[in-house]
Amino acid sequence: MRILRSVVIALTVAAFAVPAAEAEEPYVEFLQGLRDRSYYNYALIYLDTLQEDANVPKDIRDVIPYEKASTLLMMSRSGAITNPEVQSRQLDQALGFLEAFIKNSPGHPRAGEANTERAGILLGKGRVEVWQSRSPSNKENRGEFQKRAKEFVGQARVIFQKAHDQHKASWEAFPKFIDKIDEPKKFDDRRQAEVRYIVAQLDLAHCLYEGAQASDQGSDAYKTKLRDAASAYEEIHAKYRSQIGGLYARTWQGKCYEEQDDIQRALGIYKELLGHPGTSETLVRLQDQVRHFRLICLNNEQRKDYQLVIDEAAEWLAAAKGRKKYSQQSLGIRWEQVLAQETLGDDRNLSETDRKRLLTSARTTAQVIKRFPGQYKELATFKERDLNVKLKGAGANDEPEDFDTAFSLGQELVTKKTKPLLDGVRTAQKTKDKDKIQKARTDLNQHLDRARELLQLALRVSDEDTPVSDLNLARYYLSYMHLLSRNNYEAAILGEFLANNYGDENPVQAQDGSYMAMAAYVQAFNDNEKARRRDEQEIDVAQMEKIATFLVEKWPDSDRAMDARLQLGTVYGKLKRHEQSAEWYGQVPETASQFTNAQIRAGQAYWAAYIEGASKESAEQPLRADLDGWMASAEKFLKNGIARSEKETPAATPASDDLIAAKLSLVQILVSAGKYDECVKTLTANPHSIMEAIAVKDEKTRPKSGGVKSIEFASLAYQLLLRCYVGTQELPKAQVAMKSLEAIGGGGGEALTEMYRQIGQQLQDELERLKNQNQLDQFNTVRKSFETFLGELSKRTDQTIGSLTWIGETYYGLAQSSAEEAAAAGNFYDQAAKAYQTILDRSQEDPAFIDPARLTGVRLRLVNCQREKGSFEQALELVKKIIAKNPRSLDAQVEANFIFQDWGASGQGDSWKKYQDAMRGDKTAGLWGWGDTARRMQALLTQGGADARDRYENRYYEARYNLTRCNLGLGLAQTGAKKTEALETAKLQVVSFVAITSDFSEEWWPKFDGIYQEIQTGLGMIPEPLEKPKEYVAPPAPVEIASTDSSSENSKTKKSKTKVKKKAEGSDTMTYALFGIIALLGVGGGGFMVMKGTKTRKPSAAMASVTIAPPVIAPPPARPARKKRSATPQKAGTAAPAVKGEKPKRPLTPEEKERIRRRRAAKAKAKAEAEKRADGE
Repeated sequence: MRILRSVVIALTVAAFAVPAAEAEEPYVEFLQGLRDRSYYNYALIYLDTLQEDANVPKDIRDVIPYEKASTLLMMSRSGAITNPEVQSRQLDQALGFLEAFIKNSPGHPRAGEANTERAGILLGKGRVEVWQSRSPSNKENRGEFQKRAKEFVGQARVIFQKAHDQHKASWEAFPKFIDKIDEPKKFDDRRQAEVRYIVAQLDLAHCLYEGAQASDQGSDAYKTKLRDAASAYEEIHAKYRSQIGGLYARTWQGKCYEEQDDIQRALGIYKELLGHPGTSETLVRLQDQVRHFRLICLNNEQRKDYQLVIDEAAEWLAAAKGRKKYSQQSLGIRWEQVLAQETLGDDRNLSETDRKRLLTSARTTAQVIKRFPGQYKELATFKERDLNVKLKGAGANDEPEDFDTAFSLGQELVTKKTKPLLDGVRTAQKTKDKDKIQKARTDLNQHLDRARELLQLALRVSDEDTPVSDLNLARYYLSYMHLLSRNNYEAAILGEFLANNYGDENPVQAQDGSYMAMAAYVQAFNDNEKARRRDEQEIDVAQMEKIATFLVEKWPDSDRAMDARLQLGTVYGKLKRHEQSAEWYGQVPETASQFTNAQIRAGQAYWAAYIEGASKESAEQPLRADLDGWMASAEKFLKNGIARSEKETPAATPASDDLIAAKLSLVQILVSAGKYDECVKTLTANPHSIMEAIAVKDEKTRPKSGGVKSIEFASLAYQLLLRCYVGTQELPKAQVAMKSLEAIGGGGGEALTEMYRQIGQQLQDELERLKNQNQLDQFNTVRKSFETFLGELSKRTDQTIGSLTWIGETYYGLAQSSAEEAAAAGNFYDQAAKAYQTILDRSQEDPAFIDPARLTGVRLRLVNCQREKGSFEQALELVKKIIAKNPRSLDAQVEANFIFQDWGASGQGDSWKKYQDAMRGDKTAGLWGWGDTARRMQALLTQGGADARDRYENRYYEARYNLTRCNLGLGLAQTGAKKTEALETAKLQVVSFVAITSDFSEEWWPKFDGIYQEIQTGLGMIPEPLEKPKEYVAPPAPVEIASTDSSSENSKTKKSKTKVKKKAEGSDTMTYALFGIIALLGVGGGGFMVMKGTKTRKPSAAMASVTIAPPVIAPPPARPARKKRSATPQKAGTAAPAVKGEKPKRPLTPEEKERIRRRRAAKAKAKAEAEKRADGE
């Protein structure tokens, strides 16, 4: 993309300016950054520049040939090169660089890798020769291609065999058993050696398979080599059936069976692999390959399951996201779909309508495939021609040859057929009929493909006489078609081009172009969110801001500018950049119809900024002036927006959810400021009372979520009301609020317990904020009001499970926030323990008082209290009793780990030795320790699916983190070699965990970074930040490709963006309100939660992922018929300036460059023909 490319060029220039005195890392990191983003050409230019720079360190210069080879290989494998001959030359170049590297640096640590890469290149070259041998255009020379393929495969096998022997010896040199806890580095080294050995075995087996491909299919040589390959794969699978390498071997074993026509056996293997319960990214990629191989079997003459191929391919393609939709596996799946559709379409027994639908869909998919390099490109090109003939007869491959014809056809499709087809998809979705939805989407996708083709063709065949206005209209239509096809960046580039180059000549079209680009970047932002491409999201946001700024500065009062401000506010809110969000909302002028809503959103954004900033540790908090300013701005904007909304809403009219959510946000601010009377008034006073708005006639009918009457929202409102009545010391009213809460929670159970736990957490968070901001008077006032209220409440004899829970949780929160005052904290823990003990006693008297399943949670809260007081022996005895009855209780095991860990940190004599117990546990008592806890969590995550990730991922990070913290504590408590050994172990634990963990948790990253720097400080090092793991970024589809997933007949990803998506959980205003409340209350899991009680383990705000609705782009209306060209038309390259004087020179458009290229090519051809004729004469 042109825009991104300019960014990279700027970065490359900046990288060249790195002083020679700096460490080598900037060189390596910048190079890898270019390659990660698929900027291979710039990476090669960068390497050339480094090679010519005498100041570059020697160790960097030595590996430049290797890095050039690696870059060329990445480019080749990415699909960025579309010509097989060019790809072959590129592989030759890479081979030459690797040979030079090995010759110049034979002892380099990467020499072994270079040799393996050499073999991989040779095997890749052999594969290219095989593809060439099977091309319809190379029938006459097939034997020559096969001969070269066999030579390349043979050369690769020799190198792979040497690597295999080396890797086998390296792996066998390790002892068979290495304790992972005692010797983590050695354990990891052996594991890596085993992986290299497995890969080496697979490489040799692949050579056998590729050797078979170099022979005629069905020949004796072909069959023999396939049998040998199948045996080799089986041997690998037998040894490593539980590892990913064994599953790869099993996959290719199935492929060998399929090519031997043992279809049933192959399908059995594929069924086994597709049913594997693992969820790792590597396994998912392998299963994509398996899916492709399975479809080949279903298309086989033995099965003829053509409709099943179409359905399974469509299902897979509909689920594929981002670049995965155009991977080599995807192209293979699409190809099998084409073959199945064509075969069914050839059935003369079908109706003409069905035949045409199938053949048209096959042609559309073939058109998608042919745009990508690889083994299917030429096959798809020939297939498209065959399908054209089947659909239209002789001459079917003819296309319009002039701009006017192509543009008129494209314009008619865009303006007359797009809206009906979009409406058709929406109508079909309402029926929930799968077949109708599938057909409607297929019709739309085929329409989008054809419209894009005609418009692109029009731009290609335009000439100097084509009016600029026509060219720009074609670009606008094409941008819209790209947007609906989710080709986001293509749509954005065209929209920006119109805005930047023709704003003066056609302001309306320039605004439309800007807005189209905005919509495209918002859609790209959402797509990148799903694919977890954070870096690309940052680029999307930067481009959005650039466009929004352009609109606001050039047309500040336009509707487009208003919407752009709101879009940026929403996007920055999504990214939790609350201050920037508020600033964009605040720019909406008072004259705009969206002003009231924007004021409320700005207030909520400022409040979110305050909550987030005030919740940080003292050392990390923003300046007090900033916090005060955000709170004041939040109150100001909210009050202004609420007042406007109240004025616009008649007293007898029910308030909107947005207004009620805004008022609840204001209540939070009033609570924080201690303005309890005003808080109660805001909650209860009419008109438009919050408590009235959340009321329902029957609690059983209250929805769980969505809207202000939901359990979620109503319970938060009553929690705040209860909090305010505590502040005003109105016990009777507080008890009424508590009973209302119990009614909302169903009268008891985990939901009610969780509500009261939230209030306790709210109190703790509030006190922490006041303490961190040094507002000690307010801190003491709030704590005293709760202490007094709880004392009065505890005296009552009509306690319920809810009230006792609230007493216990609130005292626990008071204790947590009073950690610096040991006596006060101890008293609060005693009071909390007393409440929990009362619950246990009442359960003995009345078994129905509490669900027996929840008693373990109550007992664990008692353990929490003992541990926090420092009564470790008593806490340990209590938890051992719990574990004796329920040894697999994760909460109990974690609490036991924390008891040992806190005991180790207590400084009581040689208590530091308890760190070892925390790590290893006490097997005689059935206590796991952090090490065993981590292993168990890892196993659960590996074996389970998405549900397992939700349940166990946080526990897994917690266990790994605290395992390291115990080693850190163990090291700091000792001296000399033992200190160094423990700290080095802790350091290695962090580094290795980060290295093996893909998609590292953003929540846990700062904690691991912090402890990593603590370890470095303990080792006497200057602490450096922890290096983030490199995220694999799949190569993008080539920019010139303008494709849609039209082959997916039931595609679920092609939803039109012409209508703002309705959020399931309410409006953005509601989301902000809930965010603020949740941040205040610290929402966590259900039931009694085992909490460490330190600031590093506070429950975090739990915001659901919100997809941002792109701006509404309506289908372009039919434009008036274009006038015939005048005798002096406006030239395409010289648009008439809006003002007198010479217009600054602008860059050539892509279409203009293409026209110049074609003219030069035509001239060269004519010249060559003339010379040929002259020679003939």
